[in-house]
Amino acid sequence: KASIIGAYGSMGKGAAAVVIYILFYFLLINNSNVKTIKAYFWALIFSSSLVIIYSSLQLFGVFALPLEFTHSAFFNPIGSATNLGMFLAIVLPMLAVAFTQVKEINPNANILFSVLIKIYIGVAILAGLVILSIFKVVFLWVAAIIGVAAALLFFIPKIVKITNNNLIIPITIFLLLVTLAVMGNFNFTAINIPQDNAVSLKDSYNIGLNGLKAKQFFGSGPSTYYYDFAKFKGTDFNSSPFWNYRFDSASNFLLELSSTTGVGGVLAVLACLLS
Repeated sequence: KASIIGAYGSMGKGAAAVVIYILFYFLLINNSNVKTIKAYFWALIFSSSLVIIYSSLQLFGVFALPLEFTHSAFFNPIGSATNLGMFLAIVLPMLAVAFTQVKEINPNANILFSVLIKIYIGVAILAGLVILSIFKVVFLWVAAIIGVAAALLFFIPKIVKITNNNLIIPITIFLLLVTLAVMGNFNFTAINIPQDNAVSLKDSYNIGLNGLKAKQFFGSGPSTYYYDFAKFKGTDFNSSPFWNYRFDSASNFLLELSSTTGVGGVLAVLACLLS
């Protein structure tokens, strides 16, 4: 049952959810043209920018919503602080591209409208960089650096049309991210970021390896990591501070896949990522 509809709290990992994702993908692809793709892109950019700006205000104690449960520095639409950081690492390169391509994507937009869009996206980029600097998580900085570097590979040789003035923005973002990753320990705020409780990388590896040995090709089933965790966590875990926790995800996505979907699932995901 859990493999089909997903375990409680992890329904997005169930087989039914995967089927829905695939159907939605084909529905989107077969009913899209240049105009709708542009609309999807700008919807993503504007909504992502709003999330980033809102989350940054939350961190500094500026609560935009009147609801009491939102009055926490770490409340954000993405979920935990770690999830917000991963979201930023993915979205920042997209924002850099959007900032430089406003006129190219919308050639009929008037100058004032284009400037307002650039200001809005620019504020979101700045807010995102501030959040990443506060979080001080190196792998998030590195992920964002790789994304921006990939964009620059198209911009610098002019594979994608861009003016020299617009090129300054992604280069500046890249240099700031590199500075964060290299020098990294900035303490300009008194905010202490809460750490997510998670299975350690060592335990994730052992559970993934044992799960793979038990069922090599298809694993225990989608969304059943809680089962693998309970079965393969080992006796040493009982002496840790989280001995009474029952985790439903590993600290590494591929290690989780190796126990829940086996070799077949890991190869399928890698094929999708590399295609």
